[in-house]
Amino acid sequence: MTDKTIQQFTDEELATAIASATRKPSDPVMSDDGFAKWSQRYSDLIRERDRRQRIVDNVGKREDLMEEMGEHSTMLKPEDVQDIVSANPKFKFGASKPPLHHLLNPACIEMAMSMAEGEKKYTPANWRIKTQPVLLSTYMAANLRHQLAIWSGQIYDPDYKGPGKLTHWARMMSNNMIMLDAFHNGTLIDDRPTLPTYWEDLMKSFIKEMEDDRPEAD
Repeated sequence: MTDKTIQQFTDEELATAIASATRKPSDPVMSDDGFAKWSQRYSDLIRERDRRQRIVDNVGKREDLMEEMGEHSTMLKPEDVQDIVSANPKFKFGASKPPLHHLLNPACIEMAMSMAEGEKKYTPANWRIKTQPVLLSTYMAANLRHQLAIWSGQIYDPDYKGPGKLTHWARMMSNNMIMLDAFHNGTLIDDRPTLPTYWEDLMKSFIKEMEDDRPEAD
């Protein structure tokens, strides 16, 4: 079993691995390095168990639908699920690509609404125009304003004029996407101020003072 990846474990092997990795109060104290390795391993095992459970749950819903559709159904049957990854090379190939299925619907929808409103004000994708590069400080300052608004108790951007409501988080995601796209497109001007050479020492000194002032635990 040690030669297998977690994804290749049978359900029985996975359950055994989780049981073996589960710590008990009587277990010896781990070193920091040992704890980090154990924590990562245990988290990977639990994630794989939960992933398989989601597949089972979804299959149960599919079974109900297949019964209604009868022989016309082209949806997967439960017995097909365990073998489909190894049987179809597309799954292995797709696993090496960016996992876009992790994007969350609310974030994508609100960001699209923000971008759509921006296109009405400005030229679409104007930050990609080589003769009109954009300043990093423009979007950093905008993000800071949105952050301060959230911290002050405001969730929705009052300047949004489109349909529905739009959160300050969506505005910041839009700004981040533009900065990233402009960076890769070569149209982002890095106008950050020069970082003082003493900055790191200043931060270390501040952190040390904070730790020294922290009351001792009882």
